[in-house]
Amino acid sequence: MAASYEDGVTVAEVMPGKEFDRLSLDAMKQITDKQLGDFVDTLLATHAHGLQVDPSKASNFFYDPKEGFGIVDIYPEDKNGAREPLSAGQVVAWGAYLVGNIGSEQSKTTIDDYRYDRELMQVRQSLMARYQVATARKLEGADKTQVFEVIQKNAAYIAEQIANYANPEWVAVDLAANETRNRSLAERSVTLGSGWDSA
Repeated sequence: MAASYEDGVTVAEVMPGKEFDRLSLDAMKQITDKQLGDFVDTLLATHAHGLQVDPSKASNFFYDPKEGFGIVDIYPEDKNGAREPLSAGQVVAWGAYLVGNIGSEQSKTTIDDYRYDRELMQVRQSLMARYQVATARKLEGADKTQVFEVIQKNAAYIAEQIANYANPEWVAVDLAANETRNRSLAERSVTLGSGWDSA
């Protein structure tokens, strides 16, 4: 069950789509400019209605190619002051952070994993640029600056990862490090298992 930001209506339907951290690359490619703009409007509407969004979990945010974005775990502002309300800029900035980390990266155990993640990062890069356009006319002053700072930070990280994943030498070093780490974890798991067996 989830609360709608529209006049406090309770919604008892299952949220369509998948959580942000479970979105496929194909689904990410279907996100439209209008849907991004609607997502920003939804975040601002929750704030305007005195509601808060829990942005700490990507699983609270959904996307469906047909229905667009959805949010669960919406709650009233804490009137007792135990939890400081987020500003409009903070809410939309969290949205920027989540959009910049949408989808799920691969385990990076094969060359194909790095190719996939490079394409994933390229889609995220496009989403960041389009999210900035979507927010440009909806916020002003400190709120707008706060959102753009998050977008720029995400964009810099994404650009760095795209460059790394396109560099065969970097990929070879990282892949070897991952193989060593995974082998060490597997050996440790076997050792722990043997210890339990002997007990």
